[in-house]
Parts: sequence; C-alpha cells; structure tokens
Amino acid sequence: MTWSLSNTITWSSNADNHTAMVYLFDTVLSGFTNISVSTHPDASSFKRSWTRSSDSLVTGASYVEYFWVNWGSTSPTNLSMYNDQTYTSVPGDLGTDTLNVVTVDLDPVDLDWKFWVSDVNSNSVIVTRGKRVIFAEIAPSEAYLFEDSGWTSSGNTARSQFFPMHHGILQWQHGRCWPQANASSTLESALIPLIGKDTAGDVGEADTTVFWGSGISTANTNTSTTPGDDTFPVYPYIQSDVGTIVYNSASGSSRYAGLGFSDGKLILDSTNSRYYLQPINTASDSVLVFDMGTSEPNLS
Repeated sequence: MTWSLSNTITWSSNADNHTAMVYLFDTVLSGFTNISVSTHPDASSFKRSWTRSSDSLVTGASYVEYFWVNWGSTSPTNLSMYNDQTYTSVPGDLGTDTLNVVTVDLDPVDLDWKFWVSDVNSNSVIVTRGKRVIFAEIAPSEAYLFEDSGWTSSGNTARSQFFPMHHGILQWQHGRCWPQANASSTLESALIPLIGKDTAGDVGEADTTVFWGSGISTANTNTSTTPGDDTFPVYPYIQSDVGTIVYNSASGSSRYAGLGFSDGKLILDSTNSRYYLQPINTASDSVLVFDMGTSEPNLS
C-alpha cells in the first residue's frame, strides 16, 4: 500500500507543462481501465475529452461521467476542467459546456513533474512538483452516483459529476450534486473526508491518527468544511494508501479533501517507519495524506 515514482518530466520552460499534460491524459489516464480519453471535438492539441466509468451504488448500474479539459496553449500555466453536460447527438460529442469549471494552477513552482502510481489501485495517479500535489485521480470503482432522468442535450442536469483532485484549492470539488439541496446552483460543491475522530495513535505528531482508506462525503454547503443534515457519502471507501490525518490535540475542526495551494509536507511515521505526503500543510485540520512507503521519496 504505497505510491512509487513511475515517470519524471524535466521542467525547463512552460512548454514542458504542455508535455506533462499530454503525458497525463494521453498516456496515464488513457491507460486506466475506467477512463477513456479522446481527441477534443475541435481537434485542439491542448484540449481533451474524457469519461470516467464507475458502478453506481444508488442504481447498481454502470455510470459514466463526462468531462473535457483545456490547458490553453502549448506553454500553459493553468488547466481548466469542465463538466461536459451538453451535446449534439450523444454525450461527449461537443466539449463546449463551461457552466461548471475548476482551474488547476500548473506552474506554482519551477520544478520537475513527477508521476506516482499506487500498488493497490492501478487506476490512480498523483502528480507532484516538489511537495505540491498538482493533480490526483483516486476515484474508486464504486460510488454513490445519482443519475438525472431529465438530462437533455441542453445540459439541464443535476447528475453527479466528480472532478479529479487538483492544486489551487483546499477542497475537492464536484460540479453537480443531486439530491443535495444546492444541486441547482451553478457553483461547485465541496467534498470532505468521511471520518470520525479518535484520540489514539502517533504518526510523528502528538495525539494524531490516520484513517487509511477513509471515505469522502459532501459538505454541508458549497463552501463548508464540515458535514451537516444535507450531506451524503460519495465514496464510502477509497484506496488503502490514501488516508485522512486527524490532529486530535489541535484546535482545528475543518475537514479538507483537497490538495491546497502551497507546499505540502512530508511526515515520517517513526512508529511504522513510513513517509506520508500531506498536500495541505497544517497541524490542526483533518486533511488527506498519501503513503509514500518506507524510503524517503525524492520530491525535489
């Protein structure tokens, strides 16, 4: 249950950001059994259309999420990811819907691109530049995904669409969330770790516990960091090399299932002799961590 380095793209200019995006979508994600990546309908070299397939725990049937991405040029600094909810004949044939979007900061530091793969889930990847996690795809094969029978080509839908995790924001996002009360909003909604609290354990920080494989749920509101009466589980369980660290001795009560917008930190678990990468550098709130194994990873 660990992440290991699979590829490095040396950075010398923003043109290498384009190389990294092409590699991410055309090689890494397209190699996943649950993801299909295709040329964007306008054939741009810096756009892609893609889908993620999962089993819906709501209906018991296969469920497909539709996205398109645009990194703007062959020397990009940002990546825009969109829910692809309008179409002409069949979903995915248009790639112009911009209603729900998240923006990824591709160039926060002038460091090499590194791609890490999991030994417990071959359909997952984390992408780092230094201690900053730029992109992470860890969606499991089953999720609570709500279909919308009223979805038409005009995009008038509240069906579930969950973006990959991305740098530049504290919270993991999804574009539409039905049946949550704010589903009709054009704003994205926040996702948070689905955890309890414990007072035992030690991972190098006093009175701290890591819940490995913890689930993900919706937050109370679009921007909330805590659960509420209107929340529901999204992923009841994620892979065993991704966990939620809970700093029980600290005062923070917020929960963040995101990658943040600054340098993360590397934690040495002195009890188990393992290194954990924590994308959001905090010692008070509950945030995600990645198990990087028994050897210190090179995050330079």
